[in-house]
Amino acid sequence: MGTREAGSVYMVAIRNQHGNLLLEVQAENLLYADLQNQNLQMAALSGTVLYNAKLQGCNLSGADLRTANLGNANLEGANLSRTTLKAAKLDHCILKEVNASQANLSNMHAQQSDWSDANLYKSDLSQSNFAGASLKGANLEGAEMYEVILQHTDLTGAKLIKTKLLKAQGQAACFQNADMEKAELETAQFGWSNFKNANLRGATLRNAKLNSADLSGACLKEANLNGAFLADANLEGANLEGASIFQTNLTKANLQGANLSRANLSGSFMNMALLAGANLEKVDLQGTNLRGARYDETTVFPAGFKPEQNGMFLTPRIQLDGPLEGQSAQ
Repeated sequence: MGTREAGSVYMVAIRNQHGNLLLEVQAENLLYADLQNQNLQMAALSGTVLYNAKLQGCNLSGADLRTANLGNANLEGANLSRTTLKAAKLDHCILKEVNASQANLSNMHAQQSDWSDANLYKSDLSQSNFAGASLKGANLEGAEMYEVILQHTDLTGAKLIKTKLLKAQGQAACFQNADMEKAELETAQFGWSNFKNANLRGATLRNAKLNSADLSGACLKEANLNGAFLADANLEGANLEGASIFQTNLTKANLQGANLSRANLSGSFMNMALLAGANLEKVDLQGTNLRGARYDETTVFPAGFKPEQNGMFLTPRIQLDGPLEGQSAQ
Protein backbone atom coordinates (compact mmCIF):
# COMPACT_ATOMS: atom_id res chain seq x y z
CA MET A 1 0.00 0.00 0.00
CA GLY A 2 1.26 3.48 -0.81
CA THR A 3 0.10 7.11 -0.70
CA ARG A 4 0.63 9.67 -3.44
CA GLU A 5 -0.43 13.31 -3.76
CA ALA A 6 -2.24 14.37 -6.95
CA GLY A 7 -2.51 18.15 -6.70
CA SER A 8 -4.25 18.77 -3.40
CA VAL A 9 -5.77 15.29 -3.35
CA TYR A 10 -4.20 12.30 -1.63
CA MET A 11 -4.61 8.88 -3.22
CA VAL A 12 -4.05 5.59 -1.36
CA ALA A 13 -2.99 2.74 -3.62
CA ILE A 14 -3.82 -0.79 -2.53
CA ARG A 15 -1.70 -3.44 -4.23
CA ASN A 16 -1.64 -7.20 -4.13
CA GLN A 17 1.26 -9.27 -2.88
CA HIS A 18 2.80 -9.22 -6.39
CA GLY A 19 2.81 -5.42 -6.51
CA ASN A 20 -0.09 -5.12 -8.93
CA LEU A 21 -2.55 -2.27 -8.36
CA LEU A 22 -5.94 -3.39 -7.04
CA LEU A 23 -7.58 -0.10 -6.09
CA GLU A 24 -6.87 3.58 -5.52
CA VAL A 25 -8.79 5.34 -2.78
CA GLN A 26 -9.12 9.11 -2.58
CA ALA A 27 -7.92 9.59 0.99
CA GLU A 28 -4.81 10.38 3.00
CA ASN A 29 -5.12 7.07 4.84
CA LEU A 30 -7.62 4.26 5.28
CA LEU A 31 -9.13 5.38 8.58
CA TYR A 32 -12.93 5.33 8.17
CA ALA A 33 -12.44 4.21 4.55
CA ASP A 34 -15.46 2.89 2.65
CA LEU A 35 -14.33 -0.29 0.88
CA GLN A 36 -17.64 -2.11 0.84
CA ASN A 37 -17.91 -4.93 -1.71
CA GLN A 38 -14.45 -4.19 -3.14
CA ASN A 39 -12.28 -6.98 -4.52
CA LEU A 40 -9.06 -6.88 -2.48
CA GLN A 41 -8.08 -10.50 -2.98
CA MET A 42 -4.44 -11.12 -2.05
CA ALA A 43 -4.06 -7.47 -0.95
CA ALA A 44 -0.83 -6.49 0.82
CA LEU A 45 -2.13 -4.62 3.87
CA SER A 46 0.15 -5.73 6.69
CA GLY A 47 0.38 -3.09 9.41
CA THR A 48 -2.32 -0.95 7.76
CA VAL A 49 -4.63 1.15 9.93
CA LEU A 50 -8.23 0.45 8.86
CA TYR A 51 -9.83 1.70 12.04
CA ASN A 52 -13.60 2.12 11.67
CA ALA A 53 -13.41 1.10 8.03
CA LYS A 54 -16.47 -0.12 6.14
CA LEU A 55 -15.53 -3.49 4.69
CA GLN A 56 -18.93 -5.18 4.40
CA GLY A 57 -18.96 -7.80 1.65
CA CYS A 58 -15.33 -7.08 0.81
CA ASN A 59 -13.27 -9.85 -0.80
CA LEU A 60 -10.07 -10.09 1.26
CA SER A 61 -9.39 -13.75 0.58
CA GLY A 62 -5.70 -14.53 0.78
CA ALA A 63 -4.89 -10.97 1.88
CA ASP A 64 -2.00 -10.15 4.21
CA LEU A 65 -3.35 -8.16 7.15
CA ARG A 66 -0.73 -9.07 9.72
CA THR A 67 -0.59 -6.56 12.60
CA ALA A 68 -3.26 -4.43 10.90
CA ASN A 69 -5.52 -2.28 13.07
CA LEU A 70 -9.16 -2.94 12.19
CA GLY A 71 -10.64 -1.79 15.46
CA ASN A 72 -14.36 -0.91 15.22
CA ALA A 73 -14.40 -1.91 11.53
CA ASN A 74 -17.45 -3.52 9.93
CA LEU A 75 -16.59 -6.66 7.96
CA GLU A 76 -20.03 -8.25 7.93
CA GLY A 77 -20.25 -10.86 5.18
CA ALA A 78 -16.64 -10.30 4.08
CA ASN A 79 -14.54 -13.07 2.52
CA LEU A 80 -11.49 -13.71 4.71
CA SER A 81 -10.78 -17.24 3.58
CA ARG A 82 -7.06 -18.06 3.82
CA THR A 83 -6.44 -14.48 4.95
CA THR A 84 -3.57 -13.74 7.32
CA LEU A 85 -4.63 -11.63 10.30
CA LYS A 86 -1.90 -12.74 12.67
CA ALA A 87 -1.46 -10.26 15.55
CA ALA A 88 -4.10 -7.96 14.04
CA LYS A 89 -6.37 -5.77 16.18
CA LEU A 90 -10.08 -6.46 15.69
CA ASP A 91 -11.50 -5.22 18.98
CA HIS A 92 -15.21 -4.24 18.76
CA CYS A 93 -15.40 -5.32 15.11
CA ILE A 94 -18.51 -6.62 13.36
CA LEU A 95 -17.67 -9.88 11.58
CA LYS A 96 -21.10 -11.48 11.29
CA GLU A 97 -21.31 -14.23 8.67
CA VAL A 98 -17.72 -13.73 7.47
CA ASN A 99 -16.05 -16.59 5.64
CA ALA A 100 -12.71 -16.98 7.41
CA SER A 101 -12.15 -20.64 6.66
CA GLN A 102 -8.52 -21.78 6.88
CA ALA A 103 -7.46 -18.25 7.86
CA ASN A 104 -4.53 -17.43 10.13
CA LEU A 105 -6.18 -15.61 13.03
CA SER A 106 -3.55 -16.37 15.66
CA ASN A 107 -2.38 -13.88 18.30
CA MET A 108 -5.23 -11.50 17.46
CA HIS A 109 -6.88 -9.00 19.78
CA ALA A 110 -10.60 -9.49 19.14
CA GLN A 111 -12.25 -8.49 22.41
CA GLN A 112 -15.94 -7.62 22.24
CA SER A 113 -16.03 -8.50 18.52
CA ASP A 114 -19.07 -10.10 16.86
CA TRP A 115 -18.39 -13.29 14.86
CA SER A 116 -21.97 -14.58 14.91
CA ASP A 117 -22.58 -17.31 12.31
CA ALA A 118 -19.03 -16.89 10.96
CA ASN A 119 -17.33 -19.71 9.04
CA LEU A 120 -14.01 -20.38 10.79
CA TYR A 121 -13.57 -23.92 9.53
CA LYS A 122 -10.02 -25.17 10.17
CA SER A 123 -8.77 -21.67 10.99
CA ASP A 124 -5.90 -21.01 13.38
CA LEU A 125 -7.07 -18.90 16.33
CA SER A 126 -4.29 -19.93 18.70
CA GLN A 127 -3.36 -17.49 21.47
CA SER A 128 -5.95 -14.96 20.32
CA ASN A 129 -8.03 -12.95 22.77
CA PHE A 130 -11.80 -13.24 22.24
CA ALA A 131 -12.80 -12.04 25.71
CA GLY A 132 -16.39 -10.81 25.67
CA ALA A 133 -16.79 -11.68 21.99
CA SER A 134 -19.75 -13.39 20.33
CA LEU A 135 -19.17 -16.58 18.34
CA LYS A 136 -22.81 -17.66 18.45
CA GLY A 137 -23.57 -20.21 15.77
CA ALA A 138 -20.04 -19.99 14.37
CA ASN A 139 -18.49 -22.94 12.52
CA LEU A 140 -15.20 -23.71 14.29
CA GLU A 141 -14.95 -27.32 13.19
CA GLY A 142 -11.34 -28.49 13.13
CA ALA A 143 -10.05 -25.07 14.23
CA GLU A 144 -6.80 -24.65 16.17
CA MET A 145 -7.54 -22.76 19.39
CA TYR A 146 -4.51 -23.48 21.55
CA GLU A 147 -4.26 -21.15 24.56
CA VAL A 148 -7.10 -18.99 23.23
CA ILE A 149 -8.77 -16.60 25.68
CA LEU A 150 -12.56 -17.02 25.82
CA GLN A 151 -13.50 -15.31 29.06
CA HIS A 152 -17.19 -14.36 29.02
CA THR A 153 -17.29 -15.35 25.33
CA ASP A 154 -20.62 -16.49 23.86
CA LEU A 155 -20.35 -19.69 21.77
CA THR A 156 -24.00 -20.68 22.03
CA GLY A 157 -24.86 -23.21 19.33
CA ALA A 158 -21.37 -23.07 17.84
CA LYS A 159 -19.90 -26.02 15.93
CA LEU A 160 -16.62 -27.14 17.52
CA ILE A 161 -16.31 -30.71 16.23
CA LYS A 162 -12.71 -31.92 16.62
CA THR A 163 -11.67 -28.39 17.59
CA LYS A 164 -8.40 -28.14 19.53
CA LEU A 165 -8.88 -26.05 22.69
CA LEU A 166 -5.85 -27.26 24.63
CA LYS A 167 -4.86 -24.88 27.44
CA ALA A 168 -7.70 -22.52 26.49
CA GLN A 169 -8.89 -20.10 29.17
CA GLY A 170 -12.58 -19.28 29.29
CA GLN A 171 -13.94 -18.48 32.70
CA ALA A 172 -17.71 -17.92 32.47
CA ALA A 173 -17.82 -18.75 28.74
CA CYS A 174 -21.07 -20.01 27.22
CA PHE A 175 -21.10 -23.22 25.13
CA GLN A 176 -24.81 -23.92 25.56
CA ASN A 177 -26.14 -26.26 22.84
CA ALA A 178 -22.71 -26.28 21.15
CA ASP A 179 -21.61 -29.33 19.14
CA MET A 180 -18.20 -30.26 20.59
CA GLU A 181 -18.00 -33.90 19.59
CA LYS A 182 -14.42 -35.17 19.87
CA ALA A 183 -13.16 -31.70 20.78
CA GLU A 184 -9.83 -31.52 22.64
CA LEU A 185 -9.98 -29.51 25.86
CA GLU A 186 -7.04 -31.02 27.72
CA THR A 187 -5.84 -28.74 30.57
CA ALA A 188 -8.36 -26.06 29.47
CA GLN A 189 -9.79 -23.77 32.15
CA PHE A 190 -13.54 -23.25 31.87
CA GLY A 191 -14.64 -22.75 35.46
CA TRP A 192 -18.13 -21.26 35.93
CA SER A 193 -18.84 -21.84 32.22
CA ASN A 194 -22.12 -22.92 30.64
CA PHE A 195 -22.10 -26.23 28.71
CA LYS A 196 -25.80 -26.86 29.16
CA ASN A 197 -27.09 -29.42 26.62
CA ALA A 198 -23.77 -29.32 24.76
CA ASN A 199 -22.61 -32.36 22.76
CA LEU A 200 -19.22 -33.42 24.16
CA ARG A 201 -19.40 -37.03 23.03
CA GLY A 202 -15.92 -38.52 22.80
CA ALA A 203 -14.33 -35.21 23.82
CA THR A 204 -11.02 -35.07 25.68
CA LEU A 205 -11.23 -33.06 28.92
CA ARG A 206 -8.25 -34.61 30.64
CA ASN A 207 -7.00 -32.42 33.52
CA ALA A 208 -9.42 -29.65 32.52
CA LYS A 209 -10.69 -27.24 35.17
CA LEU A 210 -14.49 -27.12 35.07
CA ASN A 211 -15.25 -26.17 38.65
CA SER A 212 -18.78 -24.82 39.12
CA ALA A 213 -19.49 -25.32 35.40
CA ASP A 214 -23.03 -26.05 34.22
CA LEU A 215 -23.01 -29.33 32.24
CA SER A 216 -26.63 -30.18 32.89
CA GLY A 217 -28.16 -32.21 30.08
CA ALA A 218 -24.80 -32.41 28.29
CA CYS A 219 -23.74 -35.49 26.34
CA LEU A 220 -20.37 -36.70 27.63
CA LYS A 221 -20.75 -40.24 26.40
CA GLU A 222 -17.34 -41.94 26.08
CA ALA A 223 -15.59 -38.66 26.95
CA ASN A 224 -12.21 -38.60 28.70
CA LEU A 225 -12.45 -36.69 32.00
CA ASN A 226 -9.44 -38.25 33.69
CA GLY A 227 -7.94 -35.92 36.28
CA ALA A 228 -10.47 -33.16 35.55
CA PHE A 229 -11.56 -30.74 38.29
CA LEU A 230 -15.37 -30.67 38.43
CA ALA A 231 -15.97 -29.67 42.03
CA ASP A 232 -19.38 -28.00 42.47
CA ALA A 233 -20.22 -28.66 38.80
CA ASN A 234 -23.80 -29.20 37.72
CA LEU A 235 -24.12 -32.46 35.73
CA GLU A 236 -27.79 -33.05 36.38
CA GLY A 237 -29.27 -35.22 33.64
CA ALA A 238 -25.94 -35.47 31.83
CA ASN A 239 -25.07 -38.59 29.80
CA LEU A 240 -21.68 -39.94 30.91
CA GLU A 241 -22.21 -43.49 29.69
CA GLY A 242 -18.90 -45.25 29.14
CA ALA A 243 -16.91 -42.14 30.07
CA SER A 244 -13.43 -42.37 31.58
CA ILE A 245 -13.57 -40.42 34.86
CA PHE A 246 -10.43 -41.76 36.55
CA GLN A 247 -9.07 -39.78 39.51
CA THR A 248 -11.46 -36.91 38.79
CA ASN A 249 -12.61 -34.39 41.39
CA LEU A 250 -16.42 -34.35 41.57
CA THR A 251 -16.67 -33.05 45.12
CA LYS A 252 -20.15 -31.58 45.75
CA ALA A 253 -21.06 -32.10 42.10
CA ASN A 254 -24.73 -32.40 41.17
CA LEU A 255 -25.15 -35.72 39.32
CA GLN A 256 -28.86 -36.14 39.94
CA GLY A 257 -30.46 -38.12 37.14
CA ALA A 258 -27.13 -38.51 35.35
CA ASN A 259 -26.34 -41.64 33.33
CA LEU A 260 -22.95 -42.97 34.49
CA SER A 261 -23.44 -46.56 33.36
CA ARG A 262 -20.22 -48.37 32.41
CA ALA A 263 -18.14 -45.34 33.37
CA ASN A 264 -14.77 -45.70 35.07
CA LEU A 265 -14.93 -43.66 38.28
CA SER A 266 -12.10 -45.44 40.07
CA GLY A 267 -9.99 -43.24 42.32
CA SER A 268 -12.29 -40.25 41.91
CA PHE A 269 -13.50 -37.86 44.60
CA MET A 270 -17.29 -37.80 44.81
CA ASN A 271 -17.64 -36.87 48.44
CA MET A 272 -20.81 -34.90 49.15
CA ALA A 273 -21.98 -35.34 45.54
CA LEU A 274 -25.70 -35.53 44.72
CA LEU A 275 -26.55 -38.87 43.09
CA ALA A 276 -30.33 -39.09 43.45
CA GLY A 277 -31.79 -40.81 40.40
CA ALA A 278 -28.34 -41.43 38.91
CA ASN A 279 -27.53 -44.62 36.99
CA LEU A 280 -24.26 -46.18 38.14
CA GLU A 281 -24.88 -49.61 36.66
CA LYS A 282 -21.65 -51.48 35.90
CA VAL A 283 -19.60 -48.48 37.08
CA ASP A 284 -16.05 -49.04 38.36
CA LEU A 285 -16.04 -47.48 41.85
CA GLN A 286 -12.79 -48.99 43.07
CA GLY A 287 -11.08 -46.51 45.38
CA THR A 288 -13.77 -43.85 44.79
CA ASN A 289 -14.41 -41.47 47.68
CA LEU A 290 -18.20 -41.29 48.18
CA ARG A 291 -18.27 -40.08 51.78
CA GLY A 292 -21.21 -37.78 52.41
CA ALA A 293 -22.64 -38.36 48.93
CA ARG A 294 -26.44 -38.54 48.75
CA TYR A 295 -28.65 -40.94 46.82
CA ASP A 296 -32.32 -41.89 46.74
CA GLU A 297 -34.37 -45.04 46.17
CA THR A 298 -34.12 -44.62 42.38
CA THR A 299 -30.31 -44.51 42.26
CA VAL A 300 -28.95 -47.57 40.45
CA PHE A 301 -25.69 -49.02 41.83
CA PRO A 302 -23.34 -51.73 40.56
CA ALA A 303 -24.28 -55.25 41.65
CA GLY A 304 -23.28 -55.91 45.26
CA PHE A 305 -22.42 -52.27 46.05
CA LYS A 306 -23.36 -51.17 49.60
CA PRO A 307 -23.83 -47.36 49.65
CA GLU A 308 -24.03 -47.03 53.45
CA GLN A 309 -20.76 -48.92 53.86
CA ASN A 310 -19.15 -46.31 51.63
CA GLY A 311 -20.37 -43.39 53.74
CA MET A 312 -23.36 -42.45 51.58
CA PHE A 313 -26.71 -41.14 52.80
CA LEU A 314 -30.21 -42.00 51.60
CA THR A 315 -32.13 -38.74 51.07
CA PRO A 316 -34.94 -37.45 48.81
CA ARG A 317 -33.96 -35.83 45.54
CA ILE A 318 -32.94 -32.20 46.03
CA GLN A 319 -34.64 -29.55 43.92
CA LEU A 320 -32.28 -26.79 42.85
CA ASP A 321 -33.94 -23.54 41.79
CA GLY A 322 -30.75 -22.03 40.36
CA PRO A 323 -27.12 -22.80 39.67
CA LEU A 324 -24.96 -24.38 42.30
CA GLU A 325 -23.13 -22.08 44.65
CA GLY A 326 -20.43 -20.18 42.76
CA GLN A 327 -21.96 -20.78 39.31
CA SER A 328 -22.88 -18.01 36.93
CA ALA A 329 -26.33 -18.08 35.34
CA GLN A 330 -26.18 -17.61 31.57
